[in-house]
Parts: sequence; C-alpha cells; structure tokens
Amino acid sequence: MKVQREKIFVEVFAEIATVRFLTPAVREAADAQKALTEIENVAYNNMIKILIIDFSRLVQLTSVFLGRLVQLQKSLKEMGIKLRAFGLRPDVEKVFKICKLHKIIPTYDTEEEAING
Repeated sequence: MKVQREKIFVEVFAEIATVRFLTPAVREAADAQKALTEIENVAYNNMIKILIIDFSRLVQLTSVFLGRLVQLQKSLKEMGIKLRAFGLRPDVEKVFKICKLHKIIPTYDTEEEAING
C-alpha cells in the first residue's frame, strides 16, 4: 500500500512501513509536528512491526523535530514497533551523533540494510 500525506509518502509492505519526506527541510515547529503526527498515524493505523524513515531528502531539521522523534521512538517501542532510519546526509548524521540519537534509533546507509536490521 502506498499513501501520500502532506509532509510524507508512505509505503507499507507486510509488517514494514517506509516513510519518505516530501520536502528537503523541516524548519518550522509546525512542520515538525505535522510530519511526526503523520508518521505516528502510519504506525497506529497499520499492523506493522518495523517503521523505517528515509532521511535522504532531508538536509535541514529543527530541535523540535528531534524532540518529537525521540517521543515517537518511545511510543513505538511501547507498541512493540522498531524504529529505524537510513539515508542520513552527513550534516543530519552529525546532528544524530551530537544528540546521541543513533544510540536509540539505529541508522543504516541503505533501505535494504534498514529492513534487514
């Protein structure tokens, strides 16, 4: 199943959902909130075990987005859903490491690696 929302595009296959951002930046707090709410809805409305976020298009994001991403990871974990990320550009990967997000959200180079975990 493929679904396009305002901020994201989602593909669900079996028990895996892959989320792709439609814009290269999440600069505003409202945009961060909207994007993460759309991602949460994917998890809550589908019978998935793994949610993968493709960061390859994102070149800029806010601290609000990062905070909401941590909240998302916690709520998914409570539901038994694994959150994974792939395709982080160098600047975004640097932010992940500075904030130590890579310790709670596994990151991968490719979608295939993220699927296989």
